[in-house]
Amino acid sequence: MTDTQPPESGGFLPPTPSSMPSPHPSVPSSSSTRFLSDLPHPRNRALRPGSNKEDMVRNYASGKLMQISRRYVKKFGTPEPGEELTGYQDFSELCKDLDAVVNVLWLSGTPSLQIQILLRIASEFTEYVPSFPPAPDATLRLLRKLDHCFASLAAGQDFVTKETLPGFEDGLTGAMTTTDMVRCRSTVESTRSLMFRLLGDVLENDTGVGGEEGEDEDERGEPTAADLGRINTEVDRIYENTIIAIGNRLGDGL
Repeated sequence: MTDTQPPESGGFLPPTPSSMPSPHPSVPSSSSTRFLSDLPHPRNRALRPGSNKEDMVRNYASGKLMQISRRYVKKFGTPEPGEELTGYQDFSELCKDLDAVVNVLWLSGTPSLQIQILLRIASEFTEYVPSFPPAPDATLRLLRKLDHCFASLAAGQDFVTKETLPGFEDGLTGAMTTTDMVRCRSTVESTRSLMFRLLGDVLENDTGVGGEEGEDEDERGEPTAADLGRINTEVDRIYENTIIAIGNRLGDGL
């Protein structure tokens, strides 16, 4: 079965960049500007159910997440000579692989794929992150991206641009169900609690922050007060837009 929708520019499986993008420089606008540049613009219409393209995206995401899980497990083992698939050395590397999957899902513009797989990514993130030394920039960058996705999918429109998302042309039919939102809210709560603990230790000890590429350091190679302040602010904002969007849909707050 083939997809009868008009072809659109760009593929669904873009080459994965060799490294996570550096944090965008601060600009005198709201934090939403970062979200706009972090995610690719989705296609105009959702992929047709049962189409080859839908299967391609689903299979890519499933295969990539399985590979990420295998590399995570191999982190705790002894590498065998000549083994091609190696364990992760740091969490920034794992975030880069998760980031690639999130980008493809968002580009697909297909809620039936996005909601369930993104919920899986958000849940597995909480299993992976405690096993690595803190990597604040890569971690917070990925969480900002997931926050954008969930907040937008809960409302059926991009929460920054207010554009109707593909698949929501007829309203919230096919949007996050109550079960999806309760599951998402539970993951949000556990993630926030976990990150306050993990990155709170970094802020309290003033160590472990300066090892990531693109971070500001003083002449001694230690994180600056401004750097620590930025991380502290972003930890407070983890999933803030998702909290608001789901609270609006469920008629309550977290």
